[in-house]
Amino acid sequence: MKISELSQRSGVSPASIKFYIREGLLPRGRTRAPNQAEYDDMHVDRLILVRTLREVGGFSIDRIRLVVEALDAAEPAAPEAPLQMMNLLAEQIESAHQPPAGHDAIVARARGEVDRLVGQLGWSAAEASPAREELAQILATIRSAWIADFPAEALMPYAQSMERIAELEIPDVSKSDSGDPLSPARRARRTGDARWAVLRVVLGERVIAALRCMAHENRIRALREEAATPADGAVSVAGAAVAGD
Repeated sequence: MKISELSQRSGVSPASIKFYIREGLLPRGRTRAPNQAEYDDMHVDRLILVRTLREVGGFSIDRIRLVVEALDAAEPAAPEAPLQMMNLLAEQIESAHQPPAGHDAIVARARGEVDRLVGQLGWSAAEASPAREELAQILATIRSAWIADFPAEALMPYAQSMERIAELEIPDVSKSDSGDPLSPARRARRTGDARWAVLRVVLGERVIAALRCMAHENRIRALREEAATPADGAVSVAGAAVAGD
């Protein structure tokens, strides 16, 4: 396809496509004639990835370059490739945030409680995990700004829910849907696993946030309806008045 079709399919302007090529975020197309190049579905997929990281994730060009370089260097058929991409994205997202100033003692205590929480869950999260540090910082901020005695155990139900989400987002790519080991040919066809792992990290947070808000709305509506409905056997005031006439 020509650059005009590539632009139409990816939603990225020709000028931006050329910019991404110059920055090394998108491979050059195959040269067919002077000043003409052809592109394929791989270029469409890469542009959608770059656009998502840029517009949804708010990544800088330098951070996007780190991600695509890691993607290009990874063995796409390896079962650990999606996990590697998840870790890379977590590091890049975390690097954009600075921990709150002060509260050193509170943060240190929170780190210890997060360690115990991880142990209770039986997780193998690395001690240097950016997400682990982020959780400790959040716990410390809650205690500093709002609830001084907020218990770390209150995070347990959330963590257990996240286990199910992790199973949905990172399937076992070493086995087929039937549970049989994947053949080398079938594994080779699943070269998009690492790429989609990146998109899951960037988009998943927004999906979870949106679904959470919708669930809250549904819960509040249900509670209001329940409160407005008389309990079994109860008679409203208006009904009692009518019955007494």
